[in-house]
Amino acid sequence: MKSIKRAAIYARFSSDNQRAESIDAQIRAINLYCKNNGYEVVKEYVDEAKTATTDRRPAFQKMIEDSSKGLFEIVIVHKLDRFARNRYDSAFYKHHLKDNGVKLISVIEQFDDSPESIMLEALTEAMAEYYSKNLSREVKKGQKETALKCKYTGGYIPYGYKINPITKKYEVNEAEAEIVRLIFQMYVNKKGYTEILETITAMGARTRRGKPFTKNGIGDLLTNPKYIGIYCFNRKASANEDHHRNSHRLNPNQEEVIWIENGVPAIVDKHIFELAQKRKAENAYGVRSKREKEDYLLTGLIFCGECGHAFTGNRKFSGRNKRKYVTYRCTNHNKGEKCKCKEVNKEYLENFVLDLLLETVLSVNQEKVLLTAFQEYQSVANKEYFEKMKNLRAEKSSKEVEIENLLVQLDKGIATNIILQRIEQKQEEITGINTRISDLEANVPKIIDEDAFSALMTKARSVIRKKESPNIREWLCVFIKEIKINKDDITIVLTLENVVSLVGGSDEN
Repeated sequence: MKSIKRAAIYARFSSDNQRAESIDAQIRAINLYCKNNGYEVVKEYVDEAKTATTDRRPAFQKMIEDSSKGLFEIVIVHKLDRFARNRYDSAFYKHHLKDNGVKLISVIEQFDDSPESIMLEALTEAMAEYYSKNLSREVKKGQKETALKCKYTGGYIPYGYKINPITKKYEVNEAEAEIVRLIFQMYVNKKGYTEILETITAMGARTRRGKPFTKNGIGDLLTNPKYIGIYCFNRKASANEDHHRNSHRLNPNQEEVIWIENGVPAIVDKHIFELAQKRKAENAYGVRSKREKEDYLLTGLIFCGECGHAFTGNRKFSGRNKRKYVTYRCTNHNKGEKCKCKEVNKEYLENFVLDLLLETVLSVNQEKVLLTAFQEYQSVANKEYFEKMKNLRAEKSSKEVEIENLLVQLDKGIATNIILQRIEQKQEEITGINTRISDLEANVPKIIDEDAFSALMTKARSVIRKKESPNIREWLCVFIKEIKINKDDITIVLTLENVVSLVGGSDEN
């Protein structure tokens, strides 16, 4: 007798702007899928108002943890973008599930284990991340237009200012401005942060959250160009994928920063401000760390073919001259019986992988094959989408006709209370249909054309050829499923090709 496979449901909606009904719709669709395919639902994991661009989702992490306990053999999502919109997280956690003997299934996107399906799944995940980032770009575009008018764009209001509720422009808060001027004057007079904090705390100064100032807060205040009348937008580095922002890091792309002289009223004299910057620079030089940092492009993609543990970056200094060696090595290296798999030179392995991608998946000759397969998949998905939309609109029209007929009966005075109840019921049904239509419209399918696909592949080639590009890891996660390091060879599994086994000198250290 064939055993029934146990399934876990994972559902998510990303923000308070989306409807909670979205969760119910996902679970309903997944339960129907399980019923039709003979799966038994044993667990449900739901994250409400959580973005899929980060893995910091409580229910998601609980599901990943439970996957190792043998509670279920399958995790089912409504769409792959409910699981993750970050390709690195998607690849990492799929591998984690696979190690625990658990398979990920999408109700909407049907994939098998064929090379074509593996390629389509990777491209579908890439498109989901594209839509997410494109939405973010549109929001930033609107903020930029507001910034060019020197208006408040949201977020933290610098101490010493307030926002005019009508014009949305910055105005001076005189009580706070006096504290700001005192901080600058004390600092240029060689007073330390501790003495400044003691002075302004005794004066009753508090932050916007009603808490005492900190040394970090004073440091940020002293570098804010708004205090000399310069409106600045996008000056600080963007938040990371976990939506955490380091307020001390400046935006590395200075061309994205908006600077407008006299865009806000000045609080501090320009000469005093420049003296403060000079002193900060002198202090920073004395404590700046000289330690180098390595950027390991393949972390999260490499696994040991001998023991199954992950490979991570490692740096050491050996020999009489303390020569630096940078490698990837098995994380099981220092645990119990050491893994016998050798370390691999970082530069050798990374160049090896990048060159392979350029010669195979990203070759110009491969473009039309990939485009044709992806467009065929999209056509099937779009047909289902438009059929659902057509049926919903027909159902809505039918309900509207029923309401019209009921209104006619109401005008004739026939069973007034009963008719009113039926009209209210039909209107509620139409509201439900509108919700389902809105959910579909939020995911309108688009067919990628040849020019757009070619541009995508050209961009990928450009990024990978440069090798030092900051977003190269994101592209690698699109094309590489995993890299296995064995004693005598290196196996690279690509998501756009069949398994490609490559023999390389693993003793290259």
